[in-house]
Amino acid sequence: MSSEENDPVAADEVAHAELASVKQQLAEGFRSAGRAGLAEAVTGADFGLWVQTESGWNPRVVSGRTNQGMVNGGLFQFWYGHTWAQRYFSRGNDPRSVFTMPPADQARAVVRHFPHVTAATVHRYAQQIRNGSYSGWG
Repeated sequence: MSSEENDPVAADEVAHAELASVKQQLAEGFRSAGRAGLAEAVTGADFGLWVQTESGWNPRVVSGRTNQGMVNGGLFQFWYGHTWAQRYFSRGNDPRSVFTMPPADQARAVVRHFPHVTAATVHRYAQQIRNGSYSGWG
């Protein structure tokens, strides 16, 4: 058993450091893609609520088959039906997959494939989540 498993405070510190690292990688990805507004939004409550709702802040998570019988993966739950995303699902359209795209690249993928996403749209997603009307973003 690791010391983190024995010490809940240490485990919480590790989880906090991992989340901070993911956020830093996302911000860098958005910045490098020329989207400073999204980079700044990463640390905000609305962005946090959105990503928490989508993936629980787990960049490697893959959903069950939900969307037209296909899985979704990563922080933003990219749909397996997107040809560009398929290579990042370790077992294809299988819920046992691991999503392998690094967080910075996930940010760049949002910019490249979903240019309509801005800090303002993230704010709208968060409002929808809070009022119970959110049905997804892609």
